[in-house]
Amino acid sequence: LDPTQWRERLASLEGQVCHIEYPVDGKEATGTGFLVAPDVVLTNDHVIAPLRAGDADPAKVRLRFDFKALPDGKAVQSGVLFELAGAEWLQDWSPPSDVDRMRDPGASVPTPSELDYALLRVAGAPGNQTLGDKTEPGAPKRGWITELAPSLDVDALVFILQHPDGAPIGMAGDRITAVNSNRTRVRYRTNTE
Repeated sequence: LDPTQWRERLASLEGQVCHIEYPVDGKEATGTGFLVAPDVVLTNDHVIAPLRAGDADPAKVRLRFDFKALPDGKAVQSGVLFELAGAEWLQDWSPPSDVDRMRDPGASVPTPSELDYALLRVAGAPGNQTLGDKTEPGAPKRGWITELAPSLDVDALVFILQHPDGAPIGMAGDRITAVNSNRTRVRYRTNTE
């Protein structure tokens, strides 16, 4: 593994990951999402389920890119905020499965229509904009994830960029422990809190 290429790829991916936040029932709901098109973020359906159910206001959702911290946890960049794109904010979604709540699902598997994802349309096309608040000529574009993940198999190493419990971006890594029989779920030891 070339460390220079790895660092450059990680820096690129960091800019494509966002913290999702919005008020619901007097609390702040949070989650992680990532750009898959200039103006589309992929996240888990369970992150936005209160929005779909009408229990929270999509106009109050904020997608925070470039939210970073020093090793001591002190935030050094509060991030760049984007909003959802009006009435067309929810492009597609699939619910989670009851199997996801089982500690040991055994042979039970979610159906192919229970994939726990949501595609959110974002106002302002953050993928076409520069990283951070840089506006100088030649500043790097944020971009979006364009390639498919490799096949995920038991014992493969996986790194996950995330905003755990609403914190600035972090990364966790560990191994895959199981892939279910219809390949709709991967279990891993990686701590995603």
